[in-house]
Amino acid sequence: RNKGQDAAIQSDLSTVRIQAEIYYSNNNNYGSQGFVVTTATACAGGMFTDPTIIKAIAAAYAASGSVSGNIACFANSTSYAVGVKLLGVAGNWQCIDSAGSSVVKSTAFPTTALLNCN
Repeated sequence: RNKGQDAAIQSDLSTVRIQAEIYYSNNNNYGSQGFVVTTATACAGGMFTDPTIIKAIAAAYAASGSVSGNIACFANSTSYAVGVKLLGVAGNWQCIDSAGSSVVKSTAFPTTALLNCN
């Protein structure tokens, strides 16, 4: 069951990654969203106002169990990063960023220094 939830999270974040590039193409930036580690609705500035991104972020958060702290997001004019806690392995997070990364993080994540997934 957890593997299925993790696959859903990864799929939802793939949607966010694609839509973020469309947002950037239309706006010439990713907008402004300070670093947030909390709930899906806290990811609300800049690119996180796009309806498709809102829906995908909400779905990823729901798949992670809708637990406060299971999502992290950041955006500024030139970069973004989003992380969602996975269920299959304790402590793992799926991370996507504006550099095109889509990786599983097992280290201390998220942090306030998150500007990318590396």
